[in-house]
Amino acid sequence: MIWGFFESSFNNICQFLSSIFDSIVSIPEQIFEFIKRIFIPDTDKIQKSIDTLSNTFKSTFGIDSYDISHLFGTETEITNLQGTIVVGGYEFNCTVLDVKYLVNAVSTFRPVIRGFFVFLLLLYNINQLLALIRQNPIAVGVHIPMQAPAVNNYPALPGNDVPRLKG
Repeated sequence: MIWGFFESSFNNICQFLSSIFDSIVSIPEQIFEFIKRIFIPDTDKIQKSIDTLSNTFKSTFGIDSYDISHLFGTETEITNLQGTIVVGGYEFNCTVLDVKYLVNAVSTFRPVIRGFFVFLLLLYNINQLLALIRQNPIAVGVHIPMQAPAVNNYPALPGNDVPRLKG
């Protein structure tokens, strides 16, 4: 009987301490779930917003029946265009468009274009930094005058003493 009392008391204390420990351990998980609930919206709400936007777009621009989703996310390799040409009863199998030259041109000019855009982005970021510290930007347009110089200081339009044509 005494042993049963101590055993039940000991079990109650262990359960109490275990529940406190489980609560403390679950605090980071609850914080993570709270942050997730704040910043990650529910998928049903996202789908509802997408459907609303899509329906509004379709009804506004009148393109209810045209689906262009098959165009996005698809990529095909460029291949030679081959065909059969019939001239005077003779058939010639030939390549109409050889993409070897196109692929060479793309692989030649792509790094040049990429480098040009990197240079422009670099200039843009430098101009943003200069604007942040209240300095004049780097620009070619600074050297171009806004008004054309007057030749011999004559006005662009003659005065009232010049006879004008009527009509």
